[in-house]
Order: sequence, then C-alpha cells, then structure tokens
Amino acid sequence: MNLPESAESTLAVAPAPPRTNKQIRASSIANEQAAQKRWKLMLADAKTTWVKVPPEDLTRVNGNLNILAGLIQLRYHTTREDADQQAKQFYDAHPAVV
Repeated sequence: MNLPESAESTLAVAPAPPRTNKQIRASSIANEQAAQKRWKLMLADAKTTWVKVPPEDLTRVNGNLNILAGLIQLRYHTTREDADQQAKQFYDAHPAVV
C-alpha cells in the first residue's frame, strides 16, 4: 500500500501488554470453573453415550477431556487417539452456554 508513513503507523496493532502470573492463574481458574459448569450440563448425555463408564467416574471428570478420554479408552478397549477424538467430538457437540 502506498499510504503516508503516519497513516501506516496508525494501522499497526499495539501488542498486548504482558500478563502477570497472577492474571494467568486467575484466567486458568476461571476456565476450569467454566468447564466444570459445562460438564454438569453435559453429564446426562455423557451417561447415555458411554454406558460402560460408571456414572460415578463420569461425575469425577469435571470437564477434563484427558480424564474422559482415559475412561473411554479403559472401558471400551480403544486406542487413545480414538478416545481423544470421541471426547473432543462430544465436547464440541455441546456448545458452551453463555
């Protein structure tokens, strides 16, 4: 583009200020709490989707996809890749409630 130098500088996006460890930790906690709330809404569907996984185990998942994939792998004797894919597809099929 052939813009004057002053116009080009106004188009540049300023970098975001660095986040502190406290901000990163707070964001992580907020994301974890949101995942736990979302999981509570998805729990009934998860129980009907994976009937071989005991309901108590599904309750303990608390939105952690790694734990869910591990349970699917263990109970259904499938590969980890397949279990990860199933968990991700299930999670993506249930959009977050805002």
